[in-house]
Amino acid sequence: MLYNESGVPKDFRGILYSLGALGPSVLAPRYRAVRASCCVFCLGFGVLNIFTVLGIGDSRLPGLYTFRAATVGDGLLLPLLAYSIVRSAGPCGSRFQVLFSRTGGALGALAGLAVQAYALMDSDTRRDWTFPAPHFYNVPGWYHAVFLISASGFFGWALALVLAQMREEAPVLALGRIRSIGAVGVLVPGLAFLGLLEEDELAGNPAIGLILSATMTAFGAVLCVALAWACGRHAIRWCALAVLGSLLPAIALCDLFLPRHEVGSSSALLAGAAGLAAVFLSAGIMSCTIPRVPAARVLGSRVPGSRGAALCVTACQAMCAVSPVYVMASAESVTVFGLATGIVGSLLLAACEFFILQALLCSQPRRA
Repeated sequence: MLYNESGVPKDFRGILYSLGALGPSVLAPRYRAVRASCCVFCLGFGVLNIFTVLGIGDSRLPGLYTFRAATVGDGLLLPLLAYSIVRSAGPCGSRFQVLFSRTGGALGALAGLAVQAYALMDSDTRRDWTFPAPHFYNVPGWYHAVFLISASGFFGWALALVLAQMREEAPVLALGRIRSIGAVGVLVPGLAFLGLLEEDELAGNPAIGLILSATMTAFGAVLCVALAWACGRHAIRWCALAVLGSLLPAIALCDLFLPRHEVGSSSALLAGAAGLAAVFLSAGIMSCTIPRVPAARVLGSRVPGSRGAALCVTACQAMCAVSPVYVMASAESVTVFGLATGIVGSLLLAACEFFILQALLCSQPRRA
């Protein structure tokens, strides 16, 4: 595939389906993104597991696997976020990009430091295996505090760099970024991780579902404003679609980990059926997104980044389809009406995600 000096394919006829189809001058090398993802996984989830296996920490208090953000978040979502956001960020070019990214990193680190300082000073902070007494961190607690501050600075730097690059690059290229699956790959794990953090903080609150949805929607609105600033006012529609298409699967994923839900065979069966239905539904997006390219090539190696893009679309569809029926099927009191409501909710949520991703990712037909 040939590229012009801006990194846009010369045969570019519409909006790109996969971020991997952008020019090599736009993206960071894949090995760098893999390295960042592995570092986040090993230094976070990996080291905390070593502390747990060795018995370092207070075993009488809630442990590592009690917290959703420390397990699903540190073990899956943060490494995915690290890969996606580092892959999306090319090298720092202008002075504005350097200053803006460093400012974002500093603000992220300061935010992480403020969270840890508040937890250390607050007498009512929830006790756990890393925080056994008021105003006291043990060894795993201090390590986790350093990791959280460092990770906050890193993700703040990377996000600011991507926004600065989108702000300065050609409008068609910025629009290609926001209308690519790469944008969804960054937003979904980021929003879902924030949701899991909120779930850990609100454990036991009867209104946890409502508060969680409202909080994540507020985060989504902030991201939409930031993306619109970076892409320009002409791209507000696409920024809103990217955030909304990421917000639905992120909330659906968090709903799967709401407290007091027990996994039964019927719950797993219904959720699996809904997920399979979503997999077939996602094929409709993949078939229309890259025009004039046979389906075999869409899923093959001859279309750059198409495999990862197809996997991301399928995962978003599956999460939206699985969550409502799983939540209703794993409730304390399961009724026929509740199951019917969950099935209808799964159909509606999966359909909404389908149409949002189709509008965001699929190329618009050319007028004669």
